[in-house]
This record gives sequence, C-alpha cells and structure tokens, in this order.
Amino acid sequence: MSEWLGRWLGLDISKLMRSLIPLVISLTWYSIVILVMKNSLQELGIEYIGRVTVYGVYTISLILTSVVCCFIVDKRDKLNFAFSWMILALIGSFIFLLFSETIQTLILYALLGGISLGMGLPIHLGTFAEETSIENRGRVGGLVYFTLSILLPFLGVLVETVNLKFFSIFSIFWIGIWLLIIITWLRTENTEHSYGQFVSFRNILLDRQFYLYFFAFLTYWLIDTMEVPILKNFLEKTFGIEFVNLMLIIGTLVTAFFSIIAGFIADVYGRKKVLIYGYLTLGIAYLIVSVASYSPISWYIYFIINEITSCLFFVIFIFTIWGDISLQRRPERYYTLGSIPFFTLIFIRELLSPYLFMIPIWMAFSFAGFFLFVAVIPLLSASETLPEKEIRRRELRKYLEKAKKLREKYERKND
Repeated sequence: MSEWLGRWLGLDISKLMRSLIPLVISLTWYSIVILVMKNSLQELGIEYIGRVTVYGVYTISLILTSVVCCFIVDKRDKLNFAFSWMILALIGSFIFLLFSETIQTLILYALLGGISLGMGLPIHLGTFAEETSIENRGRVGGLVYFTLSILLPFLGVLVETVNLKFFSIFSIFWIGIWLLIIITWLRTENTEHSYGQFVSFRNILLDRQFYLYFFAFLTYWLIDTMEVPILKNFLEKTFGIEFVNLMLIIGTLVTAFFSIIAGFIADVYGRKKVLIYGYLTLGIAYLIVSVASYSPISWYIYFIINEITSCLFFVIFIFTIWGDISLQRRPERYYTLGSIPFFTLIFIRELLSPYLFMIPIWMAFSFAGFFLFVAVIPLLSASETLPEKEIRRRELRKYLEKAKKLREKYERKND
C-alpha cells in the first residue's frame, strides 16, 4: 500500500511523511485554537468588542510571528525551531486548562496560540515545498487536505459534546504525542535542504506572478468572508436550522471525497486553467441562488459546487501555487505572504459581522457572482506554473493508453 501510494504521488514515503505529518499537525492546531476561542466566547457571553479583540490578538500575533520567523530561521536548525512551536502550544493549553475561563485567560491563550502557529506553519509549508516537486505538489496537497477533512469534523463534534477543559486535555495529548513521535522519528531523517537564490519580501511583492495569483485569492477570500454569515442567516430564517445542518453534512462529504481529486486535477490540467474554471463555475452558482433564493434545489446545487471549488482553491492557494512560484527560493516567505488572507478570515468576518446583515440577500449574491468573474481577469494574465511539457507528456500518455486499448479491442475482434 505504501509503495503504491508513493508511486502515485511521485514521492518516496519518507519525504511524504516529512511534508505531510508536521503540516497536518500545525493546521489541526490552528483549528483547535479557533474552536476553543469560539466556544469560550459563547460560554462567557463576550460582546462584539471582546470577540474582535480575541480574534485580533490571535491573527496579528500569528502573522507577525510568521514574518519575523522568516528572518531568523536558519536551515540548519529548522527542525529545532519547528519543535519549539509545539512546546509553546502545550504551554498555552495548560494555561487554559489550569486557570479559570476569563477574557484575560482567553486573550493570553489566543496570543500563545498565534505565536506558536506563526513559528511552525511557515517552516512546515516551506518544507512541504522542498520535499515535493512542481509535478506532484497538488496531489500531496490534496492528501493533506483529505486528512484534514477527516480530522476537523471529528474535532468539531468533540468540542460540542464535551466541556472545554476536557477538550484542552485532548489538545495537550494530541500535540504531546505527535511531538514525541516527531522527535524520535524525524531526527533520524536527513533534514538539510539547499536553497537557491535568496529572495526578500520586497522582491516577492514585486513579483508579477505572485500578485496576480494573490489578487485572485484575495477576491475569493473577501467574497467567502462576507457571504458565509449572510448565507447562514438567510438559510436559517428561510428553511430552518435542520436544512443548514443537512447542507453542512453534504458539504463535509463532498469535501472528503473531492479533496484528493482536487490535487490530482491541479497536477494534470494545470493550476491556472483549474482556477479559471473554478471561479466561473462558482460565479454561476452564486447567480443561480441570487435569482432562485427560495428554491431548495438551487441551494443543493450551490453547496455542491461551492465545496468542490473550495477544495480546488484550498489545495492550490494554500499548498501549491506559492511553492510553484518560489522555485525553492525561501519558500516559507512566499507561503507566509500568500496565506495571509486565509489566516485573517475569522478576524475580518467577526469585525464586519454587525454590518453584513444590512446587505439585501439578492444584492450580496449578485455582487459575489460579479466579483468572481472579475477575479478571472488577473488569472488570464498570469502564467501557468505547471510546466507545459508536463501537461503535454500526460496528455500524450493518456492518448497512448487509449490507442493501446483500441488496438487490443480491434485485435480481439479480428480473432
């Protein structure tokens, strides 16, 4: 099984584990912190200013730490530096477990959670880019997303069924066990990596490829940030909470099924083409629900399309495109800047929440569809990051396999 998986991904198992496991752990920790903060804020009955403060501390500390760590991390001590974020995550969990739930404790927990993730995630994303190649990065990213799509619903159910103190104990065991596993296993692996040309943050921001793809990602992020609260509020009032829960279940199943396929599609057909079709399809889905907002069928169509395109966008924009553009030149810097929209989503959504419900439902979805079509414009100007020869090679291989089957069929017919 492991050999087959390695051949399909085009990556040996040791490299796969080095790129997959730390990344899954860090992104799981990101979700754990979000779940703890969300449920604590609800239990404490914290008002708007308090919620914005907690999420703001988390987001700002995460981004600032990520940027600072890109300056101070050295390739020779990457592993030690990556371990330190787990220690800090454990400290934050113990503080939340031992002290009473107050807004001050929650702010401290958010601060330590943001700093710990900011220390680990850029390094793990950079390692992911180094261990994968441009030809298989989408498939490996799809496998990471598939793993997360299984783990995160479990965490969501767990935090809703147990108290937060018990959930904190679970998070301590989760991080602690993986810390021991990584210390005993990854330290036996060769973790030295050679970089190409040094690149500064300024040069990245001036890179035409970077800002064209970043603008497309930013547009999608803004739409998703603003539309989700409006959508949820409208569906609960119109169809009821049971319908919303059903849509969430359908979305979870589609995500789990399509996540690996999304990475495969990005590796076969290219990032640019997949993104363009994804934006156009999602734009059509928004237009459908804008003109048929009270039809359940239109919402089934929307949720299926939305989950499929979300898989594609997540795999490409979080795991794939920044590693492609970096060409191994300090990839953690590309990932740090490219992932900023994703990590500010919760904070911006909370910040805008009092104003989003003032927008009429038809206008919100119509604007979403329009701006998704606008987002295609920079993608048309961007270059494909998957090498043309790789796309042609796979097309030729597919053609030869088809020709072989036709020949065999013809020979059997003649016999």
